[in-house]
Amino acid sequence: MIQSPGATHDFHYTWNSIEDSMPMPIRSVSLSLTLLALFAAVSVPAQVKFAQKKGDSQRYTVKQKMDVGGTEAEVVSEVQNEVVDIADSGVSLKSTTKSLKIFLNGEQMEPAPEATPYEVKTGKGGELTSVKGGIEGVDTVRQFLVTHFFAPEGDLTKDQPAKRTFEKAGEVPKLAVETTYLGEDTLNGVKVHKFSQKVAEDGNYGISVESTVWFNAEGVMVKKEAKFKNLPILVAGADASGTCTIELNAK
Repeated sequence: MIQSPGATHDFHYTWNSIEDSMPMPIRSVSLSLTLLALFAAVSVPAQVKFAQKKGDSQRYTVKQKMDVGGTEAEVVSEVQNEVVDIADSGVSLKSTTKSLKIFLNGEQMEPAPEATPYEVKTGKGGELTSVKGGIEGVDTVRQFLVTHFFAPEGDLTKDQPAKRTFEKAGEVPKLAVETTYLGEDTLNGVKVHKFSQKVAEDGNYGISVESTVWFNAEGVMVKKEAKFKNLPILVAGADASGTCTIELNAK
C-alpha cells in the first residue's frame, strides 16, 4: 500500500491484542483482509496517453469480499498510492491504507487492525521483482496480485489477447498474464479505455485472478473489478475465493 512520507504505525501491538481474542478462522480472514494493495505501473498501451513520474499519487476505495473456511468477510478500505522512484531498472511504489473497516459474518470488527505499508518494486518490463509489507502469516505477494494490474507492452489490437510470462523472482511466483484491450467506454460521463486481464500462477493450485480494468486518457486506473481463486491463507491452512472492486476517489 502507498504511504505518505513520515507516517508510522504501531501495528503489531494493535493487531496482537485483537488476534488473541479471536477464533482461528476469523483471525485468518482478518489477516488477509488487511492486505489490500494495488498499482497499475510502468506503462500502458498507446491507446492511453501515460506519463508516469516520481511523486504521482492517487487515492482509491477498495472493497473486497472473500470466504475462508466458511467465514464470510468484507473489507472497505481507502488506499493511497505513490510513485516513489523511477529508474532505468524499474519503478518503486509505496502504498498505505488510510482507513479500514472489516466485517466478519456481517459483524464489524472494532477496532480494525492497521496495515503496514507495502513497498513494491517492478522491473523495466513491468514484472514484479519485490513485494514487502503486510502481516506475518499471510501470503503477502499473492494478496497483492488480487489488486495489481500488469501493464502490457506496446500497442494492443482491440479484442486480441496479448500474452506474457513472468519468471519467478524471489518470492514472486512464475506468472502467466493475458491482457485484452476492449475499446472505449464511459464511466461517470467520462471517456475511458477498458481492458480485461487474467493472471495465473504456474502450477495446478496457484492463485488466479480475472479482472476488468478501466483507465482514463491520462493513464490513471479509475476502476477495477476482479474475481480471484486460491488465495492462500497460511495461518488457516486454507485457500480463499472472492471478489475485489477498486475505484478512484474524486480529488
